[in-house]
Order: sequence, then structure tokens, then C-alpha cells
Amino acid sequence: RPNYAFAYFNLSSAYQAQNQLLKAESVLLAATQTIPQATQIHYALAILYQKTNQLEKAQEQYKLVINTSPVKKEDYDLSQISGLEKSTLEYIEMKANSFYNLGLIYGLKGELDSAEESFKNALQVKPNWSEAHSNLGKVYELKSDLPKALEHFEAAVNHSPRKAVYHFNLAMIQLKLQQKEKALKSLQQALTLEPN
Repeated sequence: RPNYAFAYFNLSSAYQAQNQLLKAESVLLAATQTIPQATQIHYALAILYQKTNQLEKAQEQYKLVINTSPVKKEDYDLSQISGLEKSTLEYIEMKANSFYNLGLIYGLKGELDSAEESFKNALQVKPNWSEAHSNLGKVYELKSDLPKALEHFEAAVNHSPRKAVYHFNLAMIQLKLQQKEKALKSLQQALTLEPN
């Protein structure tokens, strides 16, 4: 049986490459009418909407990805990666990215509780995801929950010790928590990694 979702996706990608975003959108919208449960199509639409700053539409599509994805929480155990089918891994990645991008959108809108929940959900899928830890740390910082912010900035550093921005974020929280010596070490590490 032909994979129509794949064909729609490729046509939309071709239009996007030519910067014909309205045509790309119309192809993907037509695909959702033909194959309403095609998670990949909703994901492609969500990304397109996020790129074009149509955040409400992106948010709606990311929620559809989460709700139409065939993966369940028990599928998140990536230690079983060799036994998982490639399509399952792709669905897990789409779901994690959807939670993460929803967190970014909620954060931009100032909806910190929803952003927190979305980043937590992304971390349920991918527990070692430094960016999600860093963004969740930022949410906790904005909510003045500095101990939780510290926990997630430390996790970001532990999972990606070569990223200067994570060390810098950690240093700023350590300063707020009066951990001056630790903050100095974190800041020195940030500057060592990125001297400019």
C-alpha cells in the first residue's frame, strides 16, 4: 500500500525549500483531511507553523502529534533501542520534540505552569536531554523555585559538560543561592569553554 503521508510530506518539503510556505501548508492541510491520524503530517505542520511564528496553530498541531502518536509511556525505555523498530524510535522522537516545543511556546506566552509540564513530559521521554533540563531550569528560575532550577541546570551540565551556556546558567543560579565559590567555578568553566 502506498505511503501517502510520505508523499505529502515530500511535496510540502519541496515547497518549503522554494520558500513557498502557503503551498507547503495547503499540501499538509490536505494530507490531514486524507489521513487525519498521520502523526508525521501534524508534526510537519507544527514545525512549519512554529517557523512562521503562528504559535497557536503550532501548539494545536503539537498536541495532535502527542495524541495521535502510537507510542505509549512504556515505549519510552530507550535502553531497549536495539529491539525497537525504526518507526517507533521516530514516533518517540516526534513526541519528545512536540512536548519540548510546546514548552517553548508556553514559555514565550508566559504560561509557566504549562511550560513546566511540557518540559517534564519531554524529559519523561528523553531523560538525558540537556536542552529540556536547561529550559525547565529557566522555568523554575522564573517561578522563583531556585532549588529546582539548580537541580535542572546541574543536570544540563552533567549531560552536556562541553556547553558553556549551561555552565553560565548554573553559575547564575548558584549566585542567587549564595553559592559563590561554586558559581565562580561554573563561570570559569563557561569561560574556558567559550572564551569569547
